[in-house]
Amino acid sequence: MADRFVRHAKMTAWGLGIVVEDRGGQRTVLFADGQKRTFKGAIADKLLVAAEPTDAEEQLALERGRVGRASVSVNVALEAQLVSFDDPDPFLVYADWLQQRGDPRGELIVAQHRKNAKLASALLKEHADALIPPRLSKRGTIKVEWNLGFMSSVRIGTIDDIDELLVTLFEHPSAALLRELVLDGADYAGHPLEVIANMKPRHLAAIVLGGAIDSNTLATGDICAALALPSLASLRVTGDRVLVTKPLVHDKLAELAIVTRRADVGTLRHAVTGALPALTSLVVDCLDGIDDAPPQQAFAKLPALRTLELRNTTNTRDWFHRIVGAPLRSSLVELRLPFGDLDDEGARELVALRAHLPLLELLDVSNNRLSPNGEAAVARVAAQVNAKALPHNRWRTPRLRTPPLITPAAQAIAYPKRWSALGIDVTRDRVWGSYTGTNGTYAVAIDRGTDWSACSCPSSERPCKHALALHAMVASNATIAETAPPTDHYARSSRKRYTSSWE
Repeated sequence: MADRFVRHAKMTAWGLGIVVEDRGGQRTVLFADGQKRTFKGAIADKLLVAAEPTDAEEQLALERGRVGRASVSVNVALEAQLVSFDDPDPFLVYADWLQQRGDPRGELIVAQHRKNAKLASALLKEHADALIPPRLSKRGTIKVEWNLGFMSSVRIGTIDDIDELLVTLFEHPSAALLRELVLDGADYAGHPLEVIANMKPRHLAAIVLGGAIDSNTLATGDICAALALPSLASLRVTGDRVLVTKPLVHDKLAELAIVTRRADVGTLRHAVTGALPALTSLVVDCLDGIDDAPPQQAFAKLPALRTLELRNTTNTRDWFHRIVGAPLRSSLVELRLPFGDLDDEGARELVALRAHLPLLELLDVSNNRLSPNGEAAVARVAAQVNAKALPHNRWRTPRLRTPPLITPAAQAIAYPKRWSALGIDVTRDRVWGSYTGTNGTYAVAIDRGTDWSACSCPSSERPCKHALALHAMVASNATIAETAPPTDHYARSSRKRYTSSWE
């Protein structure tokens, strides 16, 4: 609901009001005097007059009150001093001001500062309407850590209404100083990173999205959205497909970890060519394999990197050459290149170039293609070395990306007019469609950057003709609007098949 400010035509003493609910022929308004009042539609139209806030603190108090379901006190000057939980003095001054006005947050700040967990718990229970966002109060998959009267960390497990929940969370005054957000469930059906970016939490420093890769079939959407957060220092993303659409740029990001099942050329390229001057740790793990050669500008703008891990690489030797030729060579302390294709010749080159990495203390080239001689050659390259080779019968064969073969049956329906709905989901870089077949309307989707596809039709062929038809339309540059699919489209498209490739 957009903020709608009103004043009562007769009861001017109530002050400015904000509409908190308008349905069923009734309108509920929270006024500046702290009271909520409900009016019937006809009376509301007659007595409630649109108004513009004239006082910033009064406006902010009403906006917070609408979200928190209770009147709140606002002091912009004191709140601006609440910067770090490590400095409790501004919080205690703010608490004193709040207690003078009967605001329960003031008492909560004092209780948590004194480490009085019992009193803090009682206050949170008694004043839940004012202190806890409505959607968070009774959700077993949500865990909250508090510090000095505010949420410092929120962990959310698997949940259906993730987008709505995040909006409710970040609108609430208790989340004003939130530092860490962990979304470690699976199959989030929304766009959490976009929602977080749009809410613009100023103090959010750490985001974890996605649980264990073995159980997580989340397609994360474009993680570039998260880079709009000014305080972001740590971003760890795990998903079936992690999408990065442009080089990452951020002044404060210090830790980046990407764990993805499906290979996407752009994701790795943009991660290693981004401008991240504060980045000290970079991890990229692709279960399908990093089979592309390193970009020309790899690591050129990552001068502070101390820890680098690239798993499942093909062209491991080329990646190493990029590393020793980049500015990070003078700062790198830990280098991990496990499950690659480094052979004995590459090991000899590694030893020869060791002097280019003066601070290197840990080297992990385990599960590569080294012989015992190769293992011995790199054994003394660093203080800690792991070079145990992978048995030959477990070597990974690089995947070849080839366009799918379009069958005549698929070509026959590869025209937008044959489909009841079509769209390009830009956030996930997917094409989706609804096709009316003999057994109903099928939900179909394909990735533009990988070979993933899903369809709810009963065909035993995968990819089926409906998925191939979407590929054919993409290849022919058919006119398809950029629009998100219906909420349950991807879930329906994967319900009958593809149990391991869906969000």
